[in-house]
Amino acid sequence: ARVDPRHEDRESGVEWALADMVAHLPADRKVEYEFKADDDIERLAFDDAVEIQIYRILQEAISNVARHPNATSVRLTAEIEGNAFLVRLEDNGAGFDWNDAQTREGRGLNNMRSRASLIDAEVQWRSGPTGGSVFTLRKTL
Repeated sequence: ARVDPRHEDRESGVEWALADMVAHLPADRKVEYEFKADDDIERLAFDDAVEIQIYRILQEAISNVARHPNATSVRLTAEIEGNAFLVRLEDNGAGFDWNDAQTREGRGLNNMRSRASLIDAEVQWRSGPTGGSVFTLRKTL
């Protein structure tokens, strides 16, 4: 990635996707959410194709939170860590059954892996320290 001197608001689409997911949940499944991004994120300038893949991966991850874990709280963070762009989506829901082959090989998760491989990024899912799940996208700069 290169630094974009125009300082365009790169994260607004991801924040909108999270807010939109929350707004469209049924009243009995509403969640609180937090979005936090490092100031330097705004200056990253990935190629358009890379930005689209990152957005689509995160859109799917957010959609998974809405469909599956019955979360009441979701936190999305975007930061530069060392030489990598790192996005983390954490929820306090029921999490995943990582031993279930259908979960590990689901179409959405496979699509996210495929999209990540197209842009030389890595995606990872794990159980959260106190329940729920943590999704991570890492793209080397």
